[in-house]
Amino acid sequence: MMDKLDEETVTTLKVANIGEDLLHSLSRDDIKDLFPGPANFLRRRAIWLVVNDEEKVETTAEILQPSPPRDSEEQMRSPTLRCL
Repeated sequence: MMDKLDEETVTTLKVANIGEDLLHSLSRDDIKDLFPGPANFLRRRAIWLVVNDEEKVETTAEILQPSPPRDSEEQMRSPTLRCL
């Protein structure tokens, strides 16, 4: 289970003496305390998903990669004239 998390997350959990056996006992607030701030949002989400098995998560690094722009964002960047 820990192999699905990035190195920084695993290191932080080890420093806090949290192994795979205790990972399931972490509450949402526990995870927020260990990984505070908006910069760690995706890291907290990855932990929550791994613990709760709501969705398959390959790696935290995969989640942290920026997603490609959606069509609507592309259209906003390069507006075109539309004739009615």
